[in-house]
Amino acid sequence: MSTWPTQRRAPWLLYVIVAATLAGLIFVVQGCAGPDEAESLVAFLKQYDLQVEGEPTHFPVTVPASWEVPLGAYPEGLYWGLANELSRDVGLDLTALKGQQVEAWVYSLAGGLPGEGEQSQFHYPTNVVLLVRNGKVSGAWLQFNVMSIGLSLKKRSLQDITGLSFEQWLERKGYFTDAGTNTDLAGLGPVAVINAFFDAINNGDMVRANACLGPRQMLDALTVNLLPNRLYNPGFGANNSLAANIESGRLLSWSFVT
Repeated sequence: MSTWPTQRRAPWLLYVIVAATLAGLIFVVQGCAGPDEAESLVAFLKQYDLQVEGEPTHFPVTVPASWEVPLGAYPEGLYWGLANELSRDVGLDLTALKGQQVEAWVYSLAGGLPGEGEQSQFHYPTNVVLLVRNGKVSGAWLQFNVMSIGLSLKKRSLQDITGLSFEQWLERKGYFTDAGTNTDLAGLGPVAVINAFFDAINNGDMVRANACLGPRQMLDALTVNLLPNRLYNPGFGANNSLAANIESGRLLSWSFVT
């Protein structure tokens, strides 16, 4: 039989109980959402006749303080600029969230959405993104086909909302206008740009290599091969960037295939 005095066990047991209780509270606060909050978010979506299915995922997201994107830089600000146009279509301006941490809630839209043109006969997976701050929805949009930035909750596109094509909108917002040391690229023809792209990779100048890519390719880099619990990729990598994907090799020659 142990001779450890009973009165000396009590504090140790108390510390264990208190620590376990605090750990449980921290888990509840950080890892779980209350039923009232979850229900209020679903009720918010019903205003727009959106039905969701399955359990949502939610995770913290920090909205960058600056949305500017120099030529060749990772286009994180482009994601937020587009998301803001879509979110503003339902009266939620994301600029108030710059530099703030929010909770992203991602739902699967029941039935998805139809494609465009010849693809309109098919329905594609679509996610609903809600940004929640202090218990209130502060941003909302649809991620069409699961990954790419797509439509507002009213199912309106960027052109529907702004009257501008993607390229026109980029020019008006000033994305990629700061060319830095790559101002010469604007005066090059298509073949010369391709040569400049591969020369930059061979020289290890990834900023210049990315500066040779078009805005659509930069947009794709944000969401292609997206991992769970992310709204967009955190930076260029072999999983989402043409330049980074071939960086380990060295081009000897190239030609057009007709």
